[in-house]
Amino acid sequence: MRGLLYLILALAAVWSGYWFVGASAVERGADAVLDEMRAQGLQVEVADVATRGFPNRFDTTATGIVLADPVSGVAWTAPFFQILALSYKPNHVIAALPDSQSLRIAGQTLDIVSEAMRASVVVEAGTALTLDRTSFVAKTAQVTSTAGWRVALKDARFATRQSGDDFAHDVGIAATDIVLPDAFRASVDPGGLMPDRLDGVRLDATLGLDQPVDRHTLGGGPPPRVERFVLNAATLSWGDIALSATGAVDIGADRLPVGDITFAVTQWREVAQMVAVSGLVAPAYAPTIQALFQSLAEADGKPEVLTAPISFRAGQIWFGFLPLGPAPRI
Repeated sequence: MRGLLYLILALAAVWSGYWFVGASAVERGADAVLDEMRAQGLQVEVADVATRGFPNRFDTTATGIVLADPVSGVAWTAPFFQILALSYKPNHVIAALPDSQSLRIAGQTLDIVSEAMRASVVVEAGTALTLDRTSFVAKTAQVTSTAGWRVALKDARFATRQSGDDFAHDVGIAATDIVLPDAFRASVDPGGLMPDRLDGVRLDATLGLDQPVDRHTLGGGPPPRVERFVLNAATLSWGDIALSATGAVDIGADRLPVGDITFAVTQWREVAQMVAVSGLVAPAYAPTIQALFQSLAEADGKPEVLTAPISFRAGQIWFGFLPLGPAPRI
């Protein structure tokens, strides 16, 4: 019995030593990151950095944060930022953001408030720290700009994970009850035909990369390049309008996409009317757009559903046989 007690005490001493060494390493790593940011010319103000959570957690909290880039004018201010990890599973890190923070960008200040905002990163065990999966969750979030616009949503989620293909990652995005900025609504729906919010947006896609996402590619090496984008499913619900899309696009060495994305839209007549009154096309083309939408909708025997491909080829974007303009370089 006495031997068992000694063993328990020895294990406790070893674990305590591991925790304190690990906590010190975490804080040194945080200080090194901040020093590197200062060396790059960024303004970095942090009131305190402390690690707690003995014996099973490394919970590091930075308080009184101001990060700013004097050149671009981008600045982030937050009362705290937390990085949380289990001491026996340090390759899984959770970041907790405050309920209130501000971001200065593009000459305006964004005040961001939420009930909960968290992110998670899991890397593979090993020296390369290859990315396995990530997630981000925001609940009851609102962004208010000093430029006079506001956007809000009930719930937003973003996640990635390694796919079965080499270097590929699955990507998922979902958001519900999205309150649209007034200026955006005025530009796409000047007639006020639609509600002031989207019911929901979802995306399920796979990104084919040319190399893994790890500490080498994120630490100064060439970043991974997207070679293929597969849109498994995407949906948008806005009032009576429901939009879905699937397809795949390959991106060559010239960074130009080649492929097709097929869209299906219900209540397409409302979409055609919005396009006509929004100024997206010249008024003279509005009847042509209406006729094109109708012919595409009737082509597959479902006149209430418009099905049409957006094609990328020869450096151009095409809607059916209509050119929409140059394709973006990705």
